[in-house]
Amino acid sequence: MHCPEFLYVWRKATGVDLLERFPPHTGAQKLKFTDVALEAEHFALNCICTIQSSQHSCTAPVKNMAASKTGTCCRCTLSQQYLQTVAYSTIKTRKVVKKLSKNNASTLVKRHICPELNRTANRLPSSIPPTALAASNNNDISAPVVKAILFDMDGVLCESEHISRQAACEVMKELYNLDVQPDEFIPFTGTGEANFLGGVATKYGAPFNVDECKSKFFEIYMTKYALPGSGIGCPGAKELVAAARAAGLKTAVASSADRVKVDVNLSAADIPQYLFDTIVSADAFEKLKPSPDIFLAASKQLGVPPSECVVIEDAVAGVQAARAAKMRVIGVTTSLSVEAMEEAGPDRIFKGIGDISLEDVLTLKENVQQKV
Repeated sequence: MHCPEFLYVWRKATGVDLLERFPPHTGAQKLKFTDVALEAEHFALNCICTIQSSQHSCTAPVKNMAASKTGTCCRCTLSQQYLQTVAYSTIKTRKVVKKLSKNNASTLVKRHICPELNRTANRLPSSIPPTALAASNNNDISAPVVKAILFDMDGVLCESEHISRQAACEVMKELYNLDVQPDEFIPFTGTGEANFLGGVATKYGAPFNVDECKSKFFEIYMTKYALPGSGIGCPGAKELVAAARAAGLKTAVASSADRVKVDVNLSAADIPQYLFDTIVSADAFEKLKPSPDIFLAASKQLGVPPSECVVIEDAVAGVQAARAAKMRVIGVTTSLSVEAMEEAGPDRIFKGIGDISLEDVLTLKENVQQKV
């Protein structure tokens, strides 16, 4: 179905290798055209959604509107420079349309890809803002290159730390008749369900059984707190993941939670799994955060060296794991106080993922702590 041809033209025109978005060792000849077309459509739709998300009724002053038709207000969770970057990337899709429209392109390509790309490109500026080129090429020579973002799940992508602690309290009451407080689980945040539950159970001398306790926890959590579409996504999380992906960065979920919880949370948060190149969870590891194993595994699966990965974390153990993996790390204070996060020592601190722009990630320097 002309997959190799389409992949080649797309890569030459946009700089984005769609083949990298499929499982490792997948050859172009093995792919169905519909799969490749869908991935290209996701790229185009991400660009559209990014632009649409900046259209709102906020009355705050617009920043540097003269610099770009995609300027956005200072309260918008997506930075102007990112919007310019996406505009630049999408403008390049016009070249795809032009090349694919030649006689050597398949009829299927022309019918299903060219119209979508044309519609996307026509909704964006017709010229490339000067700052966009620098942004898309990540040419800040003072900051090391960034090729991948590794997202923790609980407290970063999903507002799930509080409901996890609440469900854990119910587990302690039901299994051990213990009346515990949600805050008692905070020291064990980000270390996996076994430590999260076992830390409090053993504190009170309860006869902790890992399998029994985890099973009860997932039962309560999945049936009461994290139902599909329940809206537990952190504001701005989906947008930042889509932004990174549209800009050609690799993305991963790297969580100390079991895979069953990762899947449930992403569904409850309405964050599609196709936005991530890989998902790494606790199931395959003996050592969880603060050990670097999960982050190193994600780096390896993405094919990106640790020095070119940026981690976004909300827990002390996660920050420590990123440091041990030799990765730069951004801390968000959704689960901890600013003081506790500062003590953990990330490179930069934000209130939440919605306050982080793609520009913040691309220009992150090591060991430059700034409280925002």
